[in-house]
Amino acid sequence: YPVTPIYNLDIVENSHEGKSTYINCDVRSDINVDVPITSEDVIFNFAAVHRTPGHPDQAYFETNIRGAENVCAFAEKLGIKKIVFTSSIAPYGAAEDLKTEDTLPTPNTPYGISKLVAEKIHTVWQAKKPNERQLTIVRPGVVFGKGENGNFTRIGVSAAVNSFIRVVKIRLRLVFM
Repeated sequence: YPVTPIYNLDIVENSHEGKSTYINCDVRSDINVDVPITSEDVIFNFAAVHRTPGHPDQAYFETNIRGAENVCAFAEKLGIKKIVFTSSIAPYGAAEDLKTEDTLPTPNTPYGISKLVAEKIHTVWQAKKPNERQLTIVRPGVVFGKGENGNFTRIGVSAAVNSFIRVVKIRLRLVFM
């Protein structure tokens, strides 16, 4: 879709080197933006407070839950039929067991709880018109890439300055977005 316009609604300005149009938008408030909408549009909901620890508990709930409510209300108001929601592996809770689609989520942090509730909000949006709406929920273990500035970047910087601790055995599932 090289000619499809991409709108980046965020509180952090970024036009992705001219590949998207930035619109200041905070998902914690009602979303009222004027963008052209077609029946083929897709919302990619990446909005989240995500570094754990690092934020007051309330910040996770306010952004991740209220944000999900506002994104779904925006989609409903404009008739957008497709949402891709990036959740997290955190709803599974802290455990080393293999996870499957059937694993019962047992989140044990405010972040994990808020992401699981946000998934349910998106699921309710889709269930209102199951024959018309499409919802994809992704639960990545780690997301990294340009501008991410999270754990993966800190590990890389530590390795570059030789202050990296060697790990004997590690099993990661990575998703690059």
